[in-house]
Amino acid sequence: MFNHLFSMTNGLSKTLQDPDLDFSAAMSLIDATIETLQTYRSEKQWKEIWNEALTVADDHDIEISSLPRKRKHKLPGKLCDALLTTTVVHREELSTENQYCISIYYRVLDCIIDELNKRFNNESKLCMKGISACSPKSKNFFEFATIKPMLVNYKISEEDV
Repeated sequence: MFNHLFSMTNGLSKTLQDPDLDFSAAMSLIDATIETLQTYRSEKQWKEIWNEALTVADDHDIEISSLPRKRKHKLPGKLCDALLTTTVVHREELSTENQYCISIYYRVLDCIIDELNKRFNNESKLCMKGISACSPKSKNFFEFATIKPMLVNYKISEEDV
């Protein structure tokens, strides 16, 4: 599971650490990575990952056990001697596959997506594109429409540019 997720984010990680970073290309890669991760949040993708995990576990004689329950649900003490006229909630046990999907896969995937969205929100992406437009190597070098959001964010007047 983690191999799939981290292999998708590895390219982005390496790009963002490159000393010759092209901010525009990085922004496109960030958007593409987020979009790809969001498509991975599907039952079809989970089934593929789960089946691969089962195959690896079977090949190496590893038993996939259920996740431990957080705590046992028991009737509150004050209701022990009471006459109940309604049913007490009964939670259905999830299959091992669904436990891993909900408790680990979706949680990790959501954390990665949320972190990318938080770090690279629209405002920061516009600023990074503005920084990129300040480089003579940029295809939209000194294009004012691209630079303006950065100027507004850093409270720089147009005359100062």
